[in-house]
This record gives sequence, structure tokens and C-alpha cells, in this order.
Amino acid sequence: MNEIYQPYMGKPVSLDKWVREIISWHFNPGTGSSFWLKRKEMLSFDPTTDIKRFFLISNG
Repeated sequence: MNEIYQPYMGKPVSLDKWVREIISWHFNPGTGSSFWLKRKEMLSFDPTTDIKRFFLISNG
């Protein structure tokens, strides 16, 4: 299955697109919490550009 149903959106959404949106939200200085913004600085990669697919985090 490559889609997730999001009731608040009223339609299925690609898991890849959903992951990119969630990652973008959490690591964005305007919307992310201090926990995730600090975590981004400690990572050896940039989650906002390096994580593009659900498969990459589900099969890590």
C-alpha cells in the first residue's frame, strides 16, 4: 500500500508526499518545535532534503 487515508483531507495521499510534508513541518523554523530544530543540528544529514520516501524510514 502506497497511500494513507487522511480523514481531515478527505482523500488518500501518497505516503511519500505525506512523509515529505511531515518532515518539512517538523524541521521548519516557523512550524517546528525546539526539540526537532535542535535535533536537526545534531544529525549528520538534512532530513528536509535527504528523506524523500516513506520506504527510507519504514525500512531504515
